[in-house]
Amino acid sequence: MTNKNNPHWIDLHLHTNNSDGTLSSFELVNLAATQNIKTIAITDHDTIDGVKSAIKEGKKRNLDVIPGIEISSKYTGGTLHIIGFGIDIGAPELLKNLSQFQNIRKHRNDKIISRLHSLGIGISVDEIMHANPMIKSLGRPHIASLLVKKGVVKNMNQAFTQYLGKNGTAFVEKDVIASDITIRMIHDAGGMAILAHPATLNLTGHSFTDYVKKLMRVGLDGMEVYSSSHTADQIQFYKDVCLKNGLLISAGSDFHGSIKKNVSLGICNNGSRISMGMVSNELIALAVG
Repeated sequence: MTNKNNPHWIDLHLHTNNSDGTLSSFELVNLAATQNIKTIAITDHDTIDGVKSAIKEGKKRNLDVIPGIEISSKYTGGTLHIIGFGIDIGAPELLKNLSQFQNIRKHRNDKIISRLHSLGIGISVDEIMHANPMIKSLGRPHIASLLVKKGVVKNMNQAFTQYLGKNGTAFVEKDVIASDITIRMIHDAGGMAILAHPATLNLTGHSFTDYVKKLMRVGLDGMEVYSSSHTADQIQFYKDVCLKNGLLISAGSDFHGSIKKNVSLGICNNGSRISMGMVSNELIALAVG
């Protein structure tokens, strides 16, 4: 129950070191608990490995955890990520698909490393794995971190600008699935499909609304209205779109730990926190605790 003296703070978009975050599930849950956050969602990229341990630790700390995942989907002109909330992390078909995603990631990493070699930068998968022994969902942030560690670049931003970003010399496009397949996969696993940080679509006004309606026709359930990447004006616009079209309202910081130093846990409302009453009840109801 939210009240002025003891608000029920939430953050429904968090990453652990099972994908590209820097904190373990244990560390992330405990950090959230120390900041009086009561409900969180673990939404790692293409893996649910951190969810079970987060739920277990959450129960010890009186903190509810929504089992989730974040999946990239095909889109031109920006980035389309869809979050699955309330998924059955033991669903056989989901696990099969995630295993295929890991193979796709591995092939992409191999290509990136090959391009870096052609540029005279010698790194290996073994080095990346050694620096990240617990991670199954290796990606560009882990390669970037190694480039920093080896002194190839000064920081993560330079690693992406010079080598790993879309205009970088070692960039390799990610092979992702269509949005309708992503949404169907989430629904088949018993989850709700939420458009993550919609600002990354790089669409405004009617163009944005038209695209969201297209996603709704293939099953989109809601939108991450509140995000650390959204301005106050964007938040109001996305909220209006949700209210007019019957979409669920979600909120998340997209916290990754020290790998994204400008993003703080729980901060996703133009520099402020979000309480339970500001998002749709249907999402909070998915929490395990």
